[in-house]
Amino acid sequence: MKNAKTLGIQFVIKSSKVNKRGLSPVVARVTVNGKRIEISANKVISRSE
Repeated sequence: MKNAKTLGIQFVIKSSKVNKRGLSPVVARVTVNGKRIEISANKVISRSE
């Protein structure tokens, strides 16, 4: 029997963490076999882009 392994990567704007200039950080959500972590992409973006 084979064991299925999964990998998923999503880039997400954290709109709940807006800074004083109105910019939100971008994070990468990495999911491996159902376990998720978030890693900062060291980028910020405005909601209007």
